[in-house]
Amino acid sequence: MTRHFYLSLFLSAIISVCFHNINARAAESLTFGSTIPASSQLFLQNYSEQTLQSPLKPSNIAQIDLNGDGLNEFILLPQTCTSVHTCLFRVLSESNDQIIELGQITARTLALSDHQTNGVRDIIAYDSAINDYAYNIYHWAPKRAQYILEKKQPRAVNE
Repeated sequence: MTRHFYLSLFLSAIISVCFHNINARAAESLTFGSTIPASSQLFLQNYSEQTLQSPLKPSNIAQIDLNGDGLNEFILLPQTCTSVHTCLFRVLSESNDQIIELGQITARTLALSDHQTNGVRDIIAYDSAINDYAYNIYHWAPKRAQYILEKKQPRAVNE
């Protein structure tokens, strides 16, 4: 019994030393395809046709209030995106009857962090198909008026 206790204690110490630098973040999934106001949908459609040279489906739009001002920002999922490869997501805002790009993020999937930087929610970008701990964090940089990569998380060799 005592030997088992010391072995458990030893393993707990090893695990805590090896993984002490992993920061857990709560993540909220994005919901694509929710109902978007007609005016916003029109502006997003125009942006998509002019900038991306492709039509936009409502199922490719997620809306979320990133900065708590009561107005939704939008994240576009490319129509050709699958979870097999990384995709270029665009973070957009509607301002003065036009769409403004707040950032571009390449990932397999995105989630919203419960953490904020400069009053705006961070975005978690997952790259790995096999490891949910392999992610990058994008935060709002007010001087650049866009989301930027905060830091790259270390990756396993086989990813």
